[in-house]
Amino acid sequence: WLKLFDWLERSKFLLPTEGSLRRAMSASFESKLHAALERVRTVLNTNKVPCLPADVHHQYQDKYFLAESMTNVAVASQVNALASLGLSKEQLAQLRAWAINSRVSLRFTYREEYALEREEAREVESPSRVHTETTETTPEDTDGGPPSATTVVESRVVTKITDYFWGFNATYELVAIQGVGKEPGDRLQVLSRTCHTELKTTVTLPPPFLLNRKQQFEREVDITWLFKHFSAESLAPSFEIHRDHAKCQTPRRNPEISDACRHFAGLRDWSSKVADWLRSLFNISTVLGIPQDLSPLSSSNAFVPVLPMLRQSSGAGTGGASGSGPGGDGGGGPPAEEEPAAAVATAGDGAEQAGILSALPTAQAIPQDCVLFGATDTNQLLAEEARSLRERLACVSRDFSGSRS
Repeated sequence: WLKLFDWLERSKFLLPTEGSLRRAMSASFESKLHAALERVRTVLNTNKVPCLPADVHHQYQDKYFLAESMTNVAVASQVNALASLGLSKEQLAQLRAWAINSRVSLRFTYREEYALEREEAREVESPSRVHTETTETTPEDTDGGPPSATTVVESRVVTKITDYFWGFNATYELVAIQGVGKEPGDRLQVLSRTCHTELKTTVTLPPPFLLNRKQQFEREVDITWLFKHFSAESLAPSFEIHRDHAKCQTPRRNPEISDACRHFAGLRDWSSKVADWLRSLFNISTVLGIPQDLSPLSSSNAFVPVLPMLRQSSGAGTGGASGSGPGGDGGGGPPAEEEPAAAVATAGDGAEQAGILSALPTAQAIPQDCVLFGATDTNQLLAEEARSLRERLACVSRDFSGSRS
């Protein structure tokens, strides 16, 4: 016991402390950020250098603009993700209208059922053979005549087997709901799929894994906040921090950002639970002995455009961020590039130019000395995200095309 106690005392110094874990997580997060910035440089023009805010001189007001821009990009990103699943422009307009006076939620429902469809009897012969020899003694044998006749009989064992075929049906759908969804007009179907397969057993009971499965799954999340932050005219994200609000203290500590964080956290939790459930469906293939490569389901190659980045002109030196508090001023950095004249005609043309459902309005009231990226550049990142999502969905459709729907 003394040796064990001594080993435990010495081992605790080898365990990671809370501080070391926090530093490791911070380093991992920064590494992912820098990797994302490298991809941004690939998507945007070479003369535009995205940098982390700590590496660019900026004014304190730029922090507010950055918080608003990141939130609007996140809003557009979530809507475009729904669009990749089937959300249309007309449905987006309807959801925005619902969110004005009603609660809007997103509900995922999965149901599965099975039933005995038919029975088939078949005969299976044993691979082994049975030889039976029969010798008959004739009267000639006693007088020295010909030998007795021998008869050889070959037989096999035949087993009668009854096969039971079970029909397995699975259905899932993603529906946007106004209020409690009492009336048919209060529900909008975003995605629906029905799959059917046939399972075989040699007993009158269904496969054991079906008996132990939960045959229904449902998760719902409130997304009213998401659709409240869209312009009625252009259906573009319209999130804004009210700087003159009594409770607005910093770009992070204000009621609008707090509400946004609650929405994003709730949607993240809902998405994780739905994804875990869908991933569990592949256990059926494992039980049936059907190999499945789940690598196409990985989201590692999907581009995420929600990045805390500011613009720096190529050739400009980097330096620590200034304006870390109210009234701070770091000179403002290089002036922001103006949007092309064709891009500021209306607030709703950004999505059409980028070829996506939701994009930032190209007419934004941002000071010329702000080092934030313009809407045209940001919409290019949203378009790259939509392209990467389409690519991942194409891989999934190709690799899992064996399912009948």
